[in-house]
Amino acid sequence: MSYEVTLCAMNLLQVGFDERVRVASAAGFDSIGLSLAQYRQAQDDGFTDAAMRALLADTGLRLAEIEGPWDWLSGDASSLEDTATILHAARALGCSHITAVQFVPADVDHRVRALSRLCDAAAEFGARVGLEFMPFSNVPTLSDAWGIVQATARDNCGLVLDNWHFQRTNGWEEPLALIPHERLYAIQLCDAAAEAEPDAREEARHRRLLPGEQSVAILRRLEDIGFAGRLSTEVWSDELFRADPRDAADRLFSATVTALRAANWP
Repeated sequence: MSYEVTLCAMNLLQVGFDERVRVASAAGFDSIGLSLAQYRQAQDDGFTDAAMRALLADTGLRLAEIEGPWDWLSGDASSLEDTATILHAARALGCSHITAVQFVPADVDHRVRALSRLCDAAAEFGARVGLEFMPFSNVPTLSDAWGIVQATARDNCGLVLDNWHFQRTNGWEEPLALIPHERLYAIQLCDAAAEAEPDAREEARHRRLLPGEQSVAILRRLEDIGFAGRLSTEVWSDELFRADPRDAADRLFSATVTALRAANWP
C-alpha cells in the first residue's frame, strides 16, 4: 500500500530547494512544505517561481504547505512584507495551505482579527489557513487554537496538529473529540523522548524522534474521529540535519510508512 505524505519544511534544514525536492521525491514523498526563509533562499539561489514550479513538476511533487511568517499579526512594515511574500509564494506555486503559528504577544481579539484577514487573503486564490498550537507559543493548547479558529468564522480556517505538541501537552483528548474532522487539516508525525527536557522549545527544534509508537497511537486516535487531513512528517533533529540528505529523507519516509502500516491506516 502506498501513502501520500508531505515532507515538512523543518526537515532537512541542511539543503536548498533543488536538493530538497529531489531527495524528497526519491524517498517516496508526494509533496513538500516550505518556510518563508526557504522560499527566499531559493530566490537568492536563482530560482524563479517558474523554475520552482518546473522542478516540482519534473519530480512529480507538489507544494502542499507553506509555513507562514511567525509575526503575521503585528501589522508593522516587516510583518506586512513577510505576509505578502507568503501569499505570493502560495499563489505562484499552486499551494493551497498556509500554516500559521503565533509567537507575538496579543490579546485574543487581535489574534482573531489578524487571522481572519490572513484567511480572507488566502481565500482569494482558494487557499486555507491552518493554525498550529505549540506549548511554548502564544497559542499553547489545542483548546486555545480551536477557540481562535471558531472565532474567525471563516470556512477556510482550521487546525494543524503536531504529535510532538500532543506529547508535551495535557488535556487535549477531550477537545480533539469535539472538533469537526473537516477542520483538522493535517497531522505532523514524529515521536518525543520519554522524558521531557526543561526547555520545550529547545527540545522541539533539535531532538525530536522519528515516527514510532506515539505516532501509531495518535493515528489510531485520529482515525476514530474520522480524520481525513493531510499526512506529513516533521522531525526537527540535529542528528538528521547532520546526516546525508538522501539517507535522512529515506529514514523519515520509511519510519512514517512503518507507523502508518502499524496503525492500519486506510
